[in-house]
Amino acid sequence: MARSPKPWYRKDRKSWFVTIHGKRHNLGNDRKLAFQQFHELMLKPNSPQISSNSLALLIDSRP
Repeated sequence: MARSPKPWYRKDRKSWFVTIHGKRHNLGNDRKLAFQQFHELMLKPNSPQISSNSLALLIDSRP
């Protein structure tokens, strides 16, 4: 079972970080602003990245 993302503090960088959908985000060094930014990131839908030469893109681009 996958863990739900939550921010953590890195002492060596003095910043808050979170990993969402496999991508790490630097939320800054202010705790309150970091959690606000975390909630904004969680509200964004997960849209898969499709490379420009993928089969799905080629099929969708046909007339």
